[in-house]
Formats: sequence, C-alpha cells, structure tokens
Amino acid sequence: MNLLLIGHGKTGSLVGNVARERGHNVQVLSSRDNEQARALTADRLRDIDVIIDFTNPDAVLENMRACIRHKKAIVVGTTGWYQHLPEIERQVLEAKASLLFGSNFSVGVNVFFEIAAAAALGVPLGYIPRIVERHHMQKKDAPSGTAVSIQRIVAEVGNTNPEIASVREGDTVGTHVLLLDDPHDTMMLVHDAKNRLGFAECAVRDTGLGNVPDKIAKNRRKTMGLLRDLRGAKSVGVIAEDHANGLIEIARPVGVVAAITPSTNPAATPANNIINALKGRNAIILAPSPKGASTLALLLRYVHAELDRIRAPGDLVQMLDQPVSREQTFELMRQADLVVATGSQTNVRAAYSSGTPAIGVGAGNVAVIVDETADVADAARKIASSKIFDNATSCSSENSVIAVAAIADQLLAALVREGGVILDAEETRRLEDEMFGEGKLANAVIAQDAPAIAAIAGLVRSEMDSVRFLIVDEAGVGAEHPFSGEKLSPVLAFYRVADFDAATKLATGILGYQGAGHSIGLHSREPARALMLGHTLPVCRVIVNQAHCFATGGSYDNALPFSLSMGCGTWGGNSISDNLNYRHFLNITRVVHPLAAERVREPTEDDLFGDYRRRHRI
Repeated sequence: MNLLLIGHGKTGSLVGNVARERGHNVQVLSSRDNEQARALTADRLRDIDVIIDFTNPDAVLENMRACIRHKKAIVVGTTGWYQHLPEIERQVLEAKASLLFGSNFSVGVNVFFEIAAAAALGVPLGYIPRIVERHHMQKKDAPSGTAVSIQRIVAEVGNTNPEIASVREGDTVGTHVLLLDDPHDTMMLVHDAKNRLGFAECAVRDTGLGNVPDKIAKNRRKTMGLLRDLRGAKSVGVIAEDHANGLIEIARPVGVVAAITPSTNPAATPANNIINALKGRNAIILAPSPKGASTLALLLRYVHAELDRIRAPGDLVQMLDQPVSREQTFELMRQADLVVATGSQTNVRAAYSSGTPAIGVGAGNVAVIVDETADVADAARKIASSKIFDNATSCSSENSVIAVAAIADQLLAALVREGGVILDAEETRRLEDEMFGEGKLANAVIAQDAPAIAAIAGLVRSEMDSVRFLIVDEAGVGAEHPFSGEKLSPVLAFYRVADFDAATKLATGILGYQGAGHSIGLHSREPARALMLGHTLPVCRVIVNQAHCFATGGSYDNALPFSLSMGCGTWGGNSISDNLNYRHFLNITRVVHPLAAERVREPTEDDLFGDYRRRHRI
C-alpha cells in the first residue's frame, strides 16, 4: 500500500519503520510542511491509499477535514480532539469517507478497557475511582486520550467521573492506573507499556533503536571480550605482593553498585556492568532507561538462572521495579556505595551530585582526520563500517570526517562506493530541519537506518532506497552548525581543510563544542602525527587506522580493555580517563611493612636540588 504518515514523533516514527519492513511504501509529511493541512491537496493525495496521523490536537482536525474532503481513508492515533467528534462524524457520513480512530491501538490497552468496565461495577457499591497516567516529557496532551477513555468507561458504568492525575517525566512510554478505593480495601488495575510495540502493532510493529543483527554481534563481542580480559585477573584477596618494598595489595568489594544504563545499549552495557561488579564480589542494582527496561528484565532472567546454578544469591543482581521513575533512580544513587552512570549526561551529572562516589562517562562526538598519507580506500571502508554499525548507537561512532584537501575528493568518492550518498544544499537543509528543527536532536531519527531518515526528511532520490549513510558538507562548528555535533544516526559531516595543522585546529573546535575528552580518530602513515594529537588535543584516546566504534571500547586487535563506558577525564567532566573496567569496582587495601634498614635513606638537599642550583648558579 501507499501510506502517507503525518507526524513522526515517538509512535509515528515506529509505525513508519515497521510499515516499510512489511513492504509498504511510506511517505512522510512533517508538520512544518503541512501547516493548516495545506499540503493535503488532491494532487498530493492522488496515489495515496491511507493517511496515518500521529500529530497533535491542534493539527489533526484540519488534517481529518482535508482527507474527508478528498474522500481519502485516514487512521488517527492522535488524541485530544474528541470534543469535536460529533462534527467530524457528521462530515465523514456526509462525504461517505473513511475514518478509523482510537485513543490507543494497543491490544493490551483495549483488554484493559474491558477489565476497567468490570471493575467499575464497584463504584455503585462505594468504591471511589481515581486515574493516574504517566508519559514522557514530550507528550503534548494531558490527560492522555487513553486516560480519558478509561474515565468515560467508569462514568458509563459507575455514574461518576473519576479525577485524572497526569505526570510527565523522562522517557516514560506510558502507564495507566485505575484505583478503586473504599475503607476496607483498594483495587488497582495497571497497564504499563514496556515499549511502543503494542501501540504500533495494530497499525504495524516496533523495531526500537539500532538493528537486530548488529545488536547480537555487539552483545556477543563486548561480553566475550570482557570475559577474555577478566580471565586470570586477580580481584579477590591478595592481588599483588612487593616483598622488596614491603607492600601487599588486597582487593575488597566496594559494596552495592548502582548502575544507570542507556537505551542505546540496553543489554550490552548492563551485562558488562554486572560482570565487572561480580568480579569484585559486589552486589549491583541497575536502573535502566524506560525503553531498555524490558530488555534488562529478560537479561536478568538468564543471569539469575546462572546464579541459581552455582547456588549464589539471586539478589546479588537486581533492577529497579518498573516503571522506573527519576525519583527511584536518584534515591538508589543516594543509598548505594558506588554509582556508575552511562548514557544521558543528565544522569551522569545527577550521579556526580548524588553524594555517593560516582563514575560517569562523557558524551561522544568523534571526529576522524584523514591526512594526505592515508590509505584512502582502507580509511573509507573502516569509517563506513563503523558509522553504520547498529545505526550509530555507539558514542564512538564517527560523527565528522576531516579530510585534508589533497585527498578530500578521493575520500569522498570512496565513501560513496561504501554506500554513502552526498546531499545537496536543499537536501541538507531539509535534513537539518527534521533532525534539529526544535533546537535539539529529534528522537525520531536516533538509531534509525539511513533510508528511514531520508524518508522522514522527504529525500526522494532513488539512491535513498539503498543508502547506508548520509553525507553532508559542513564548514562551521557550534550550535549554528548542528551537524558538527553528535548525531546518533548514520549521518556523517564532511569537512575539507588545507593541511594537517588546519585539521588539528578544526578537531579542537569540534571537541570544544561537543565530545571533549572522548576520542579522536586518525588515518595516516605518519606515527608522529598520532603522538602530536595525543599531546595537544583534549582527548583520552587517539585511535589510529581503525574503525572507531570497534576500537575505542576495546578490540581483539588493540590493547584497550573491552568496555561500553569510556571515561573522558576532566575534559569531559569525568572522574576517570580510561575505559571502565573491573578495577573501578574494587577497593584496594594496602598492607605496608617497614623497609629493611639497609634500604632506608633520607635524601639530602643536594640530591634533590643540586642539579637545579648548579644549572642556575644558585
């Protein structure tokens, strides 16, 4: 079918992605290009079979009226307009048009409606009803359409309108609670959306962030690599003895670890944190992002099965009860012995201000320099493979390429051969509007594949059907040039500079805008240039001639420890500058004996200052 999707927020974008997976042709129309439904003309809708609306209460009325006028079928998932339902119903009947609408298309929610109707029979018997609904901060209408539907059901059965309490916080997918209270007991019915799968399933299916094959590869590689690093590493009891200096080191647990984990790596990051924590005999409680909670719950089923197998306490590894709230997470951080925070910088800042010893890691915004000595084909292949992996969910994915002029055209051509498509000025403008039109990176594009992002931006060239990543020409840095920042998507900014010195200066500017402390990439045959970057740039890692996202977090072909959390030092506001590893989950007690008498010698002033004094004739 030919579908036109109006609006591409959290749920609408999922509907579009799954529709494409199922073989439908999906066009996307942004709210900006459709003010007052001006784009819904007869010509625009001629070849469209169904319009799907996930906009907002202000826009949906005009969109429905236009579709009714042109006798085009429309499915409406937008809520907040039901006071106009009699008028819209009349127009549909008069025009003999088609309209399907619902406050919630989730199968589970519609079953919940039926249960709510049965529970409302308690209202005439003295139970007092109340409704609570919680959603993400970006949800426009309050109360939610689902909550209003529950209210209507209770009113029809119990002849009373229950009050609705609306909460907007974080990335909460959607929770609805119907409470029925009397002096003797309380009934509580809860529908908690673990993800948007249920919402999209009836109009199509949720795919989430990234892609499944790369998630499988990442989970395996990061976990196996970490286990390799830990094999034989001492983390219990005496771990080092220096008899000559009378020093013994004893590894001790830090206690209870609070791990704050991101939605971009909902299995790999928790798995690494769990393994590192258990390596040091710690307990760990994980606070996942709302989007990653169901994945973490599944992971913990496997972890607990193995703990049971070896008769270890299952409570060594726990997660906060769903739905995870910001207040619960903050309280966990306050009560734990150590906080490890990965992902949102809001969480990292909260960890450092919790009053508990904390390890937080900084944001990525990787730039990679390709100089005139580089193997251009090899550089392009590695940059492309890293950029597209898991739809660029990694903070270590290349965001900008800085090409020295002598090889810039050659490199650009090589990137195109690797599946990149270079956008023209108008296409770049449209993409920028969709990705950053509201002053920040749009959720709709994060970790989506390049064809989906192209469709969202209305880029209709035939090459977009098979594009692996999008390339935009960039010259500036900073908030007025948003492509110079982290994009968490297969979109690559391409810079041209005169020489290596200019490349270094530009990289410094990019890191100053976003990503200070994280890392820089270099493709070059001049080892001295890597050392120069290490001496001068505000980064904790210089990755040389490697695919960045595979190398930064440890690799079988480099010496960095496997990790999904990269410390960014003081440049990034972090307490560590290396890759998070098991030693960060240990307290080290040192037993100190006196040195043998013959080894004790206090230095003289001449030992310490003699050379300096003689050099300066003091």
